[in-house]
Amino acid sequence: MNGQLFTFDATVSVSLLFSVMTAVFSWWRTREDRAAKQITDLRAATELSAKESAKKVMQLELEMQQLQHRLDNVPSAETMHRLELMLTETNGRLGMIDERLRPVSAITERMQELMLEQARSGR
Repeated sequence: MNGQLFTFDATVSVSLLFSVMTAVFSWWRTREDRAAKQITDLRAATELSAKESAKKVMQLELEMQQLQHRLDNVPSAETMHRLELMLTETNGRLGMIDERLRPVSAITERMQELMLEQARSGR
């Protein structure tokens, strides 16, 4: 030994350098493959999500059209007010008719009693 702690051997150094470069390349390649797989997975999820979103939008548009159709057929507040007024007027007229029919009902009852009495007495 000449006082040197380490001796330089080219084959060992090249072999060590090659091993380190292979490890770095493998690490880099694996990282790149994982990133590519993640990107592919994200693209697939995004496409699926976009399809689901488009389907949901179509469903919501259909529901909105159905609700709009229903709203088009609902009477307005003015129409409902007019109906309420007409019902109130009709109730008033029915009350008048009821008052007018009470005497007719009383007459009918008296006639029925008279007819029953006549039937009993034999006339």
